[in-house]
Parts: sequence; C-alpha cells; structure tokens
Amino acid sequence: MKVVHLFRAGGAGYGLERNLISMLPGLVERGVEVVALVVTERRSGPVSEGFASELQRAGVRMLRVESQGRLPLKLARRLGEILGAEKPDIVQSHDYKCDLAMMLAATRGAVRITTIAGWCSRTVKERFYEWLGVQCCKRMDAVIAFCEDYRGRLIRRGVPERLVHGVPVGLDAASVPGEGIDFRQQWGVPDGAVVVAQLGRLSPEKHPEMFVQIAAELSDRFPDARFVLVGDGEMEDELRRQVESAGKSGSILFAGYVRQVADVLAATDIAVNCSATEGLPRALLEAGVAGVPVVATDVGGTPDIIEAGQTGILCQSGDTTAIRAGIARLLEDADLRRKMGEAG
Repeated sequence: MKVVHLFRAGGAGYGLERNLISMLPGLVERGVEVVALVVTERRSGPVSEGFASELQRAGVRMLRVESQGRLPLKLARRLGEILGAEKPDIVQSHDYKCDLAMMLAATRGAVRITTIAGWCSRTVKERFYEWLGVQCCKRMDAVIAFCEDYRGRLIRRGVPERLVHGVPVGLDAASVPGEGIDFRQQWGVPDGAVVVAQLGRLSPEKHPEMFVQIAAELSDRFPDARFVLVGDGEMEDELRRQVESAGKSGSILFAGYVRQVADVLAATDIAVNCSATEGLPRALLEAGVAGVPVVATDVGGTPDIIEAGQTGILCQSGDTTAIRAGIARLLEDADLRRKMGEAG
C-alpha cells in the first residue's frame, strides 16, 4: 500500500510536524510505502532540515512543491501530476489549502482523507478558509478529528456523521525529543526557583500577551519564580516591549523555539496554556508525559487531556483572574504540583 501525506510546512516545527514525525515512521514499520508531499510557501520559509532529516531516517520519501497565493490552482495542477506518477492508494491531507488542492486535482481513484487539527477563526478571512475546509470535508472519503469537540463541530456544520472519525493523538514518551540540555542553567534560573512556562507559537490565538501580563503580576508576589515563553512567532517583538515596559526582564524570559522539548519540560515546574482555540494540544500531552502539572484554558480538546483538579487546573478562555489564581495555587504548593504531575 502507498500513502501520500500532503501538508504545508515551513520554518520551525510545532504540533503538525511533531505529530507527523511520531506517526509516519510507524506506518513505514508496518510495511506501508509513505510519501511526504511537503507544500512550502515563500512567506513561511523552507521546511526545517531537522524535520526533513528525521523523516528520511525513518524511510519516508519526501517530495517538495512550492505554492504561491492563497487559492491553490497551480498547486492542484502540480499535485495532479505528482499523484498521476505516484499512483497512491490513499492521499491524506492536513490543512484547508491542501484539501482544496486535492479536491481540484485528479486523484485517480485514491481514497481521500483529511485531518482537522484545529481552527483559529480570528478574522473574516480565516473563517472563510475554515468554511472552504468544511466544504472539502463533505466531499472526502473520511475525515479525522483529533478530539470530540471538533468532531461535533464538523457534524453540526453539515459533514455527514459517517465520514467523521474521532481519532485522538497518542504520544509515545520516547518520541519527545531531548538531548540532556540543562535549560535551567542556560536560562540562569536560581537554585530552588519554580519555573512556569508557556510552550507554543507566539501568535494571537495562543494569547502569550496574557501570560506576560499574569507573569508580571505574579512576579512581585513570587520573586523567586521565573516565567518563560518557549516558542517564536509574529508577536515576539510586541511581547518583548510589554516585558520591558513592565520592568520584568529579570523574571520573564524568552527561550525562543526549542526543539528539545523533553529537556524544556525537565526544567519546567508548571506548564501554562492561555489559548483561545486548540485542537488537541500536543504540548499538554508532552507535559503529562513529563509529569508537569498544567494550568490551561478549557478549549477544543484540552479537557480531553486535563482532568480538572487531578492532573491540572482548567480555566475559561480569557479568564485572566482564574488563570492567575491557578498558577499562584501551584506556585504556593509543591506537594500539589507533585501530585498533579504524577497523576498526569
């Protein structure tokens, strides 16, 4: 059997890339011929070499095609040519643009599957692309949703229930990358200090500015704590100005994009997620594997991962007061941190 996985990638690898690195080698081990068809865009930069190398080491053949513009007419033509040459049994897409290209391309009898990881829904433009994706879902042979929340959303928006399959993302602890780096030392964290980290892109839907606001407020009450933003993105300059304006450069740190997630979590005592929207956030799965308690917003599939009061603290999206109180509660109680981490 041959499967082509069609997805967009570029720059640093976050949830999609890490999910693929976890999944595709497993297909190869089961005798499936896997082709990774990577769509790159000039505005996103090239696919990361680390990501490409990991797939190649696993026996996944990689093809690359460049796309320009939002509507993928040229991409559809190129995709049709590639699928005509490859003759796959299954084509699995991983975002709306690839979905649309697959609908427009000649797939020559291949089973068509799409995967819904999550929607941002922040702007009219994003909601239009989301609508396009839903229309494509209605014409697929199968649709995979990572959590029950999104499975329900798809069905309510008219995707036939028989097509929609809830398939939660699993996580093998061995797949979380680490190299034994001591990030506490690298970040200059004093002995005995509690490290609170938000892991993820510095982009609006993740609300990193809320994390910075909360960190600035809590740093006076907990002067030995260190608050770390782990990730990069479009909001970094704005966030640095926010930290500087608050006079908290010594307490709020920027780690940038870090591939060695296991090492970051080994240095972290409390993981935080302030997102307004999520699918099934891999960062929280990784925190659970590492025994790190979580304070997170109850959006998307997050309640599927966090058992409120047992493995972490769930708060309503946008409720700064509740998020701040949850972090403070864990900062004050080392025994509670330990119990929740072990339960996770």
